[in-house]
Amino acid sequence: MGNFTSSPGNRSLSRRRLLKMSGAAAGGITLSSLYGSQLGLHAPRFGPRLTQAAPPANEHFQRTWERTDRPVVEGMVSRTWMWGPEAFTGAMTEPYAESPEEMRTVQYFDKARMEITHPDSGDPTSIWYVTNGLLVVELVSGRMQTGDNTFVDRTPAQVNVAGDGDDPTGPTYATFGPLLDAAPLAVNSAIVQRVDRAGNVTSDPALADQGILTGIVDDVTNHSIAAPFWEFMNSSGLVYENGSYSQDNLFENAYFATGRPISEPYWADVKVAGTVRLVLMQCFERRCMTYTPGNQPGWLVEAGNVGLHYYAWRYGDDPEPPPPPPPLGDFCVPVPEGYKPKTAPAAKLQKLAENSVAPSTLASMFFQLGRRYMAGHSPANELEVAAFEAFGNLPQATRDILQCSLEKIDDLAPEVRDQLFDPRFDLSDTAVNPEDLANTLALEIVMRASQTMFGDAECMTEERPGLARVSAGIDGEILFTPTIFRINDLRTIEFRLTLQQYESDELQQVCTVVPIDGDGDGVPDSSQLNCQTQMAPCPGHMIDNVCMRVPEVRAGEMVKLTGANYFNVAAKVRFQIGETTRDVEAHVCGDLETPLTETVDGSERVIRDNRVQDQLTFQVPMDLASGVYMIQVVVPNNTGTGPFPEYFGIYEYIRVVAPPTATFDIASEVLTCIEETSPASFGSDEVGLRIVTVPIELNGTLGAFRDHKF
Repeated sequence: MGNFTSSPGNRSLSRRRLLKMSGAAAGGITLSSLYGSQLGLHAPRFGPRLTQAAPPANEHFQRTWERTDRPVVEGMVSRTWMWGPEAFTGAMTEPYAESPEEMRTVQYFDKARMEITHPDSGDPTSIWYVTNGLLVVELVSGRMQTGDNTFVDRTPAQVNVAGDGDDPTGPTYATFGPLLDAAPLAVNSAIVQRVDRAGNVTSDPALADQGILTGIVDDVTNHSIAAPFWEFMNSSGLVYENGSYSQDNLFENAYFATGRPISEPYWADVKVAGTVRLVLMQCFERRCMTYTPGNQPGWLVEAGNVGLHYYAWRYGDDPEPPPPPPPLGDFCVPVPEGYKPKTAPAAKLQKLAENSVAPSTLASMFFQLGRRYMAGHSPANELEVAAFEAFGNLPQATRDILQCSLEKIDDLAPEVRDQLFDPRFDLSDTAVNPEDLANTLALEIVMRASQTMFGDAECMTEERPGLARVSAGIDGEILFTPTIFRINDLRTIEFRLTLQQYESDELQQVCTVVPIDGDGDGVPDSSQLNCQTQMAPCPGHMIDNVCMRVPEVRAGEMVKLTGANYFNVAAKVRFQIGETTRDVEAHVCGDLETPLTETVDGSERVIRDNRVQDQLTFQVPMDLASGVYMIQVVVPNNTGTGPFPEYFGIYEYIRVVAPPTATFDIASEVLTCIEETSPASFGSDEVGLRIVTVPIELNGTLGAFRDHKF
């Protein structure tokens, strides 16, 4: 920017001197006359003609734009634009004496122009590497800057600073020319000054009711700054930086976006969307700011469209502003007119990423194949041949949606993208390898299964021990007793609850099948299951003579135990029936989140109650005979302390039932006939059998009544 930037550097001319040298006046030619050929505004042309929309032209412009405006585009916040939803030109070059080859790269946005004046010597990490032009200074003064100390004399812009372009009475940039030397208002003064299009300033005491005061007086330009503008220049909010969102100051330097004030703040009557409204406005070097009472909170303070105004003044094009994006971000799939999603697409993606157990292999593959197809690559294998053929058969509108989706994926923050899409698919032009795809998909399935089983996506692929939680034995010896709090989802007696605190399905039920003879022929044709809570004696534990439930599991089935002190991945589950025992291998996923100790009444105590969520899974052996078994977790002692080589807790109970594939033989040594069906004179010794069966599921439901005759 040369001598007029707010960044450090040479200032051979002061800002006020530049403005006074301009001879700016309230009068001047109209905007339409600026486009006359006598001013030579169409030749030479230093940049491409206006485009409808364009992304920031390089990584430096992108970084500058996305800090404040990406959150607005993606619907994360509702506040004024500082640049606009996108640029309305591509990258351009404009003359500037101090830049390499006396040309610098610029790009125009609705609200400003971005510039890189010193690409050869500037620090790319500095906020001042990209500047936004002193466009208001040029529009007010009528002098177009082409170097630190070189200018082209033009005419002050007769363009409305704010509001509708066809408003015949609102202030223009030229209006502010005669007001540059106005004395500053005192700090905390009520702003009651009005200005009209001709630059006439009057005092309206009734404006004090608006409650708008001055904030500070700038020590460089000696102009006050209205409090709403000063507060905005120093405000904080959601910003996007280094690939992620955070709460921070909107501007790393309060003057970065606006520059310093070149006028006092004034009220004016301005036509906005066809309605005359009261607006507070103040021009700064880089932007003219407005405050409109009654606007939504995020839009009370706004920046004028100085980028559009300046482009028209300089090049003679009167660009129509690009259509605004949907208020909650762009959509790749067409949406009905007036559609307003409850949640912004970016917010939905963020939530989806946060809840993602594992990146989606299939989504990653789809978009990788789509990327290669849209880029015109040849298929590298049979999978890509089939995929490219399918893409080729899609309607053009659908392929447009695919291209849009790919662009949206590229715009995602890296950490969000890696949570949604597997990093093994690098989203570049690498071919999709079917073998790698199969391996990645298999790993994803395991991770999702692990999340379902353990609440942790990593536990199934890699065991981890829990913490050793010490207790004292009867004789004071050190113990690390494993405890079972749950068998699958059923709480055990170790949960230490009262009888009333247990659910009914956690208590043992005794059920009886009652045959029902519906048609009265003496033969049952249906049945009813009657159940009641079992009282002692019990097949397992009991509370107040009420039996705790003994879970039924099938041979070959996987069982999960939740408890404490599963501190060794070599832990096993011991089955015992009578005097016979059998140890079964287990898979351990220890709880590393629940603290080892807590402070209670000033004393430190070990946490070993049901808050601990150590988990262990094992498979019931397929060859295990049906029956009620006592089970306990056996943990080898690897703590280096304590007198025992292994630890085990109290028994819990499970009932092993036959697997669904089991078959049964019915054998009997004696058959007793209960009724003679043929006269003795027949001399028959034949026997007829009738077997009635009713299947009962593990959840207690009855199956269809079956009658077998032999």
